[in-house]
Amino acid sequence: MKIEIPENTAFAFSAVDPETIQNLEDEYTLVSIAEDVSPSTNMLRDEMCQGMKTVNLACKKAPRADKVMLHCTRFGSRIEEIHGFKPVNDIDENDYTPSASIGGSTCLYDAIFNAVAAVARYAEILDKSDIGSNAIIFILTDGMDNSSSLGVQSILDKIEEIKMKEILESVKIIIIGFNDPKSGYAKEV
Repeated sequence: MKIEIPENTAFAFSAVDPETIQNLEDEYTLVSIAEDVSPSTNMLRDEMCQGMKTVNLACKKAPRADKVMLHCTRFGSRIEEIHGFKPVNDIDENDYTPSASIGGSTCLYDAIFNAVAAVARYAEILDKSDIGSNAIIFILTDGMDNSSSLGVQSILDKIEEIKMKEILESVKIIIIGFNDPKSGYAKEV
């Protein structure tokens, strides 16, 4: 099923229809990975790809891996969905390969906001089916942002909204920094 994010209709995501989920009394963990594929990360793609595979494998080793839904995007000048929320055990981590650049700039804050908004929106949908959820978001990036339409405050406001509405039991954001010391960007990060 395709789902739009109300605050940013330019971005939508796909997900497993809650009506197809078994064991509705259980809580699910929603995981979202966003990979920076802007030009400044060209020399880091192999490492970032390995990071995505590591997150996927770690989720599969979780004691409740059968209750983990994983969503994956990549971003540069725009955000592209690699795959929507689906059971982590249905994902072959070898499908993650180093990506080509998307445009010539980086919309890091937009990507973080969209990852947060996607887990929140899917959690709302699951909640309507009496399925609880928590979330963890992994951002793989060199930390540069030069083209986002949203800022840090928008991300903080969205997290506050999640807390106020009690949409998720918990939400964690982990930013994994990558840096190529040979890059001209290294001094800026």
